[in-house]
Amino acid sequence: MKKSIKAMLEKAIDYAGLFPPAGLSIEDALANYNVYRHNQESWMLSRFICPTTKFSEFEEVYLGLINNEEESYSISALCGKPEKPDQFIKCFNEETNAINCFVKSNNGKIIVDVLEMCLPLGIASDSDGFINALAGELKTNSFKNIGGNPTQVYFEATLNSDWQDELKSVINVIAGFNNKHLSPSLSERKTIIGFKFRCGGVKAEQYPSIEQTAYCVKLCAEMNVPLKLTAGLHHPFRHFNENAQTKMHGFFNIFAAALLCHKHNLDENALIKIIGDEDRGSFIFEENEFAWKNQRISVDEITKGRKTSIISFGCCSFEEPKYDLQKAGLL
Repeated sequence: MKKSIKAMLEKAIDYAGLFPPAGLSIEDALANYNVYRHNQESWMLSRFICPTTKFSEFEEVYLGLINNEEESYSISALCGKPEKPDQFIKCFNEETNAINCFVKSNNGKIIVDVLEMCLPLGIASDSDGFINALAGELKTNSFKNIGGNPTQVYFEATLNSDWQDELKSVINVIAGFNNKHLSPSLSERKTIIGFKFRCGGVKAEQYPSIEQTAYCVKLCAEMNVPLKLTAGLHHPFRHFNENAQTKMHGFFNIFAAALLCHKHNLDENALIKIIGDEDRGSFIFEENEFAWKNQRISVDEITKGRKTSIISFGCCSFEEPKYDLQKAGLL
């Protein structure tokens, strides 16, 4: 396996087996995750995504799996969505308190260092109010005690017909918060605020267009906002999917677009070409660098970019990405 592939995919997959289309029980999802943690491709695996509403079920199941484990379980907590902007503070506080209690009750066997929340439509219209409210929440003791590592928070936008304005507003608010309240260096931050972008679902209409995806990637790159992806990314390269009856995004397409955008300051048109490329031959993995056609990036730059620009993607299957990579001769 080439070093460029390892750099591109190390700890890239957040396992979301509880969610559609897999929709597994928590018993089966945790059993799978436990197997994946110990197989040959475990280097690609990152966190187990668990809704806060499933914490009690998680505790009932996991004890039999991890009592003899030396390593802690790393969890990304999926929080409830506030229905209206004025409910954000109450909802955010309740969710962080629930996470804190969950961590404390499990004696260091569980680390929750990622929090994901979808924001209600229009919350970013009052950017100063949102930034101040979030800053207040980040100063609370309950939030600081989530896990042992720097806490990562990823906010997802609710999109409608005015998707450009909503994406820009939310990402701009995140960037504004980071610039105002956090250290300029990601490596020195106790909290990292990023953006979560949904790349698909169970229906064709849930898949964002190439243009929407490129717009999001470019905004995050311009504003230095870390990007996390979710849903619809079961396969490395863009292709037509018979079950969904639509074109599905490839995780290599979007990862390559994000990394090369940071490296070469690519414009949206260039990103559209990368994200929409269905030719596997355009993606060139060498020992010490990766290239999409003539746009190149070194392994060291990929490693850095994976920590600061394109973080991971949630997927309800670990086997499908692995199978496709093996079939393509990339593993």
